[in-house]
Amino acid sequence: PSPKQEALRKYGQLSWRGRAWNWTLGTLIAHGYRPWRVLLPALLVVILGTAAFGDGFNRGLMVPTNTRYLDESIKLPDQYPMFSALGYSIDAFVPIVDLRQQAFWVPVGNGFWGLALWGYMWFHIASGWVLTTIFVLGFTGVVRKD
Repeated sequence: PSPKQEALRKYGQLSWRGRAWNWTLGTLIAHGYRPWRVLLPALLVVILGTAAFGDGFNRGLMVPTNTRYLDESIKLPDQYPMFSALGYSIDAFVPIVDLRQQAFWVPVGNGFWGLALWGYMWFHIASGWVLTTIFVLGFTGVVRKD
């Protein structure tokens, strides 16, 4: 914890966005002193995504991206990647990872649960970008420890 950063947030001339960003960096990486702390919320999002995408698959809400296979009477070829809830969650969460899940599977936004899963997917992707960026900022020293 950085007393200087805490004082800046409380007494400095920061806008509400500046205070929010300062609080976020303090909470997630302790202003660069503990960058690994961001891994816990990242892990929680990946676990939640695994549950959500797995449930979506079981409900028939995760479909192949290749429209040729949307007809359930047509069997997926053996070389088509099998759906993996954990793989999909990691693939959607980490921006630089390609586990061949998002390219081959997508939530279908039909009905309440389909729209909820679609909305969650966008939250999941955005969380991945934000938390991964903060992780990189903390470990590279871009966030200064002062």
